[in-house]
Amino acid sequence: MLDSSKSLKQSINRFLDVSRLESHGVKYSKVLTDIVSITKIVVELQKPQLMSKFLKVVLEVAGEIPYVFVSPDLFHEAVSNLLSNAVKYGDANRTITYPFHSKIRT
Repeated sequence: MLDSSKSLKQSINRFLDVSRLESHGVKYSKVLTDIVSITKIVVELQKPQLMSKFLKVVLEVAGEIPYVFVSPDLFHEAVSNLLSNAVKYGDANRTITYPFHSKIRT
């Protein structure tokens, strides 16, 4: 319950930050980030919601995924929102797949 409370507080703070960011009031620093690890954390945090609808999450990691320059907090929030929407608006008893592929664009 304490973790859920902290998560809710963080979500509210990030929502407010995103609002300020959209109005150019907040700058987020981008750092080299392991996006696969963040995605795993989000999936773990949302296990109760996933289990309530009998949902399974599969992370397809093809090759070595490089770290990328992003704001870890904003990336966490984006993945959390995507997964939350998949739970809320999708059918029960299914698999949600997050594909991670290492493709270098030139």
